[in-house]
Amino acid sequence: MLVPNFLDGTSARSDIANIKICDLKANKTLLKHTSSDIPNIQYNPFCLEENPCVTIHESKRLTIELELDANTYHLQNLDTKALLKQLPENQNDSDTQRSSTGVVSGKLRLTVKTDEVIPLSNVQVRLSGYSYECAYDRHDAVVKAVNGPKSGIRSSYKVPFVQDIQIFNITEQNDGHHPELLSPGLYEYRFAFILDSETLPGSLKSPRGSVTYRVESFVTVSKPKAKFETIFLSSIVLLKKTIPPHLHSVSEHYSAFGLWRDGRVEYDLFLSSRLLGFEDPFQLSIDLNRNCDLCRIDSVQVSLEQTISIPCYDRESRTANGEYFDETTSSILHLHQICKSDKPFHNLLFNDLKIPQCSKSAYRKGNIFRSYIETGSSLSIPGESALKLKISHEIKVAIRTRIVKSSPDQKDEEFYQIILKIPVIVTDHNAKFYTELPRYQPTAETVACCPSNVSVLTPPEYDEA
Repeated sequence: MLVPNFLDGTSARSDIANIKICDLKANKTLLKHTSSDIPNIQYNPFCLEENPCVTIHESKRLTIELELDANTYHLQNLDTKALLKQLPENQNDSDTQRSSTGVVSGKLRLTVKTDEVIPLSNVQVRLSGYSYECAYDRHDAVVKAVNGPKSGIRSSYKVPFVQDIQIFNITEQNDGHHPELLSPGLYEYRFAFILDSETLPGSLKSPRGSVTYRVESFVTVSKPKAKFETIFLSSIVLLKKTIPPHLHSVSEHYSAFGLWRDGRVEYDLFLSSRLLGFEDPFQLSIDLNRNCDLCRIDSVQVSLEQTISIPCYDRESRTANGEYFDETTSSILHLHQICKSDKPFHNLLFNDLKIPQCSKSAYRKGNIFRSYIETGSSLSIPGESALKLKISHEIKVAIRTRIVKSSPDQKDEEFYQIILKIPVIVTDHNAKFYTELPRYQPTAETVACCPSNVSVLTPPEYDEA
């Protein structure tokens, strides 16, 4: 695919090439251009049909492979207090959130297959984070994407909100832009990017906001007549936030006792854990004591209630107004009909409750997502950090009751529902394992294989359009 010339890093908006990886030549890997710099491209990383991940380039002269040591990384910094609606305690308390770090690592492998040397330049690997953000427009009463390419916000979801770059073919005589002659053979470039859970949100794909990370590699091959070809490869990296080990109490059982209508009904509820995994069975039991002859208990329904919260914004100022729009989804886990509603005592035990796994189509209405929280909305007022997206969950127990009112002439019934809600955290099935691991701290030996200095991910800088 022919890409226009670009000015490196300082391109005006009109100079940016919007591409679709599926349209690129050489098995979706080749960018053709007439400048020695890497083309300044943009693509939609959230559409895998148009922009799939391609990790191998194969030609008669050259093979390039992008290989990650792992594609999923767990960072122990999930904000459990906000998700469980707990008030913050003393900041010096041992339960305050702690940051953790990890390292995304891998190698870029080049194989020169011809007998002749090949001039290569711009050998680099990037870790780029992309964010798709939504907010609620109260004027139109509709949810809108606020960082689309034409939304008016400087950084769209096609522009990385955070990025780290490692350039390999740099020497005292070469700044990386001049060709390096590679003889026939195998070459490996090790890369490593440090992840900081304090600044990086977790990966997510939902209809009200998404975050994705890609490792992207570039290698430019010089061609005759001042033409260039850049091989572009990419691979998705999943970052998942987990619960730190010092907050293990979240996985312990939860119990609650209460009275309804001056003791007409007493309830004693037990939940085996507030940390729930998709398709992992958990237990809930409830004892109901009916202290009034005119009160009946007809049914008990257990469901999972999910609330997705996004900021509301003012259309004119394009800033968050401090309010939030909530969308609630409910998934029924069990419905128990009580046959003998006039019994004074009921002991109910539900042993095999399960939260259904999210559909493969993440944008399907009614999907249940894992618990998630992210701050740093692009609609925030300068100097403030507004909530960007929050997905919280509660186990909801609905006890259907009725009160019988008898008189000599007629018999009336009034129906009520006793609603009990327990905030919980929903996580992936395999993420629970990581809650028991110590925090991972990279050592100097871990990143020593990286030819260039390892730097913490920082937001890229862009010139004003």
